[in-house]
Amino acid sequence: MAPEPVQFIAELVTPAVMVSAAGLLLLGLHSKYSNIVTRVRSIIDRRAGFAEANANDPHIENLTKQIGFLMRRAWCARNAIVCLYVSILFMIATSLCDAMVRFGILPGGKVPVAIFCLGIVSLFIGCVFALIEVQFAYRVISLEVERHEGNG
Repeated sequence: MAPEPVQFIAELVTPAVMVSAAGLLLLGLHSKYSNIVTRVRSIIDRRAGFAEANANDPHIENLTKQIGFLMRRAWCARNAIVCLYVSILFMIATSLCDAMVRFGILPGGKVPVAIFCLGIVSLFIGCVFALIEVQFAYRVISLEVERHEGNG
């Protein structure tokens, strides 16, 4: 078994590794969220242009559907981002609580484990939202292809 100081350091580093992993996921999700917002704004402008030119243009309905799916994507991406930030907070709290247990400020060792588990659950939920967002992304692409095939 590892000596006490080495084990203590390992227990403090584990949440830090999880923070790093969640941070990498956040980097990608923030970029994706920004792109979704830009895309929604662009489609709103395009839809307005079609509406001014011809109120009966069939592309208006397609663009409206795309906006709906993009808003669902944005909702999922936002929720994934929030869950990942919450996970990071739980991981930081895990390290702090573990240190407090080691120095006798908090009783027992179950609190850090419980907080770590909450962080993992939050990370899991964030990943589920990210997966749902990917499904909506595919639907938006399908609508775009459908719109272009309609132009024939």
